[in-house]
This record gives sequence, structure tokens and C-alpha cells, in this order.
Amino acid sequence: MKHNIPVYDPEIAILKLVGEYFNYKTPEKQDQFDNSDVNTLLNTIRFHDILDLDDLKEFVEKHSVINVPDISILLMNRPKTMSNVRKSYLKYRKYSKNFKSFIKGRQFSDRCTGAYNAGKSTSGSHSTSINDRPKKVKLFFVGSGFNHHSTLVRISILYKSGEIVTHGPECYNSDVEHEFDLEDDEVITKVFVKYRSFIFTLKFFTNYGRMLGPFGDVYSSFPWRSESCSSTSYLHSCVSIHGRNNETDYIEGLKFSWLT
Repeated sequence: MKHNIPVYDPEIAILKLVGEYFNYKTPEKQDQFDNSDVNTLLNTIRFHDILDLDDLKEFVEKHSVINVPDISILLMNRPKTMSNVRKSYLKYRKYSKNFKSFIKGRQFSDRCTGAYNAGKSTSGSHSTSINDRPKKVKLFFVGSGFNHHSTLVRISILYKSGEIVTHGPECYNSDVEHEFDLEDDEVITKVFVKYRSFIFTLKFFTNYGRMLGPFGDVYSSFPWRSESCSSTSYLHSCVSIHGRNNETDYIEGLKFSWLT
């Protein structure tokens, strides 16, 4: 968290550290443990803020030293759909903000303002779960678009859940493809785009300090335009506006959505 690596379920991560402490304090695998120590540690956990009850159940089964009635009641009665209900009496942690929110980015286009305002796009920026994030990005270009520049025609994003969301026209031609994978805790924190009436080139920066790209027309003389929304946000998805010429349909404009 300190280095902006997203943690899906912070409270269960802290509870697992408590479990490691239990194991350290019971090297002989004793089933019982000092109750005062157990209660002191467990009283620091906001159980109602845990998002995944299956993780909690697995943890309780693994650590027999934990026998707290409140946990059993929580596991029996709390539906999984109530993932963001806050009922804990504990203070919020300084680094914590359980409610994630989207930030709409700028538009990378010269002439798509009206289309964006009207909501015309292939898929909404929130087309996948807010708790999901990109694992693989694939970019499709046609090598000789307007003025012989490379032109972006399609973007495909594979998410951690396995869902694939594509952005771009249904009918298109492509002769150049690029793709990259992100590590387990790696996210895109900044994006650079070269564009005019269509998208020439893209490159991305991640929280690992990696630069991915540039992809597309690397020789384009147009200036880079960049976007990064905050030190704690990462690229989640996008919307695209489409254009058409005699050669192919293409992406005329992009607007990214960031998760913070």
C-alpha cells in the first residue's frame, strides 16, 4: 500500500499477518494460545470490512486457535453481496479507503467532444467490476491509415477475473498487433498518447517503473499528451469513439477511466 500497489482486500491481508504471528508464537503447533493475546490482536481487525468471506473462512479453519463467536455469526449471516458495508466500531486506518471510485480522464481526440457528452461509445468505462483490474492489454493498428500514419483500430483488455473487454469498431482491418502483460501487483499509472483526428501512438508507465511501448507510429512528430489522475489511482478501462474511411473503421478518440 505504501508503494501504491493495490490490495484488493486490505483487512484480510492484515488478518493473515496476525495468523503468521500466531504461528510464530506457537512453534510447537499448540492448539491453544493465550486468550488475552488473541483477543488483543483480533480486536484490531475490522471483520465487517473484509470483502471475501471465503478467505475469512479459510483463515479460521487454518488457525484453530481462533474461536471467536462474532466471526462465526458473521460467516453465517452476512451475505457476500454486502461487500462494502461498514459496521466496524474501529477507527478507519490512515491508508484505507474501502470505497473505490472512478475518475473520468481527459478526452484524447480533436473532434469527439459532442460524442463523449452524448455517451456514444463501444462500451462504458465501468464495463467491468470496480474490484477488477487489467492483466493484459492488446492493441491493434492498421499500418497505413490517413497520411500513411499508423492508426489505432481496437483495444482489448483482459482483466484479473478472466473477463475480456474490447473497445473499437466491430468492422476493422488490422495488420499490426502489440500486447503486454502486467505482473500480479502491477498497474498502469500513467498513459501517453499521440493523436489528432485519430490515435497514432500509445505508451504506458506502471507502478513498477516500467515503460510499456511506444506502440503504433513511433516516428510520428506529433507531441505526446499524457494523463495520470493521482498518486493512488490506476488505469481501469476506457471508452472509445469510432470513425470510418474507405480503408477501415478506426478509433477516433479515447477517454480512460481511472480507479482511485
